[in-house]
Amino acid sequence: MEATRPPQKYRVASFRVDEQLWREAKAYAAYHGITTKQLIESLLRKELENSRVLDELKKKSKPKEVLKSFPRSSDAACEHNCSKP
Repeated sequence: MEATRPPQKYRVASFRVDEQLWREAKAYAAYHGITTKQLIESLLRKELENSRVLDELKKKSKPKEVLKSFPRSSDAACEHNCSKP
């Protein structure tokens, strides 16, 4: 008998994305036979897996205090050379 996975909770998100970037993401997802939701979730997981923020959050009992110690993208460029909006 196959084990069933518990139902996942989802959050509806609304954010602004550059039009050309969105078109490219949709085309990329279609070419690879996945949805844009799957693409975005995959990219978020990869980024977070490579981030030391999650490691620190797992160690601490107060996640908000940990997050305060990391610069926000609006405060400084991230390690990926992200520019300020």
